Amino acid sequence: TFIHGDQDELVPFGNVDFGKRMLQNSKQVSEVVLKEHGHFILWTHVELIADEIVSMMDGVADKE
Repeated sequence: TFIHGDQDELVPFGNVDFGKRMLQNSKQVSEVVLKEHGHFILWTHVELIADEIVSMMDGVADKE
């Protein structure tokens, strides 16, 4: 899961597309775009990040 602010001044937003191309053979790739947010979403959207991690882990557990 790529979580990226579309106003990130440190990491170009285009890196999401690059990452998705590099993972094109992965079983699941998703993206969450935060409109009008910058680089520090890890600290400003803690609950969203945690929810995405839990969701990914639930998906792994379901496959076992």
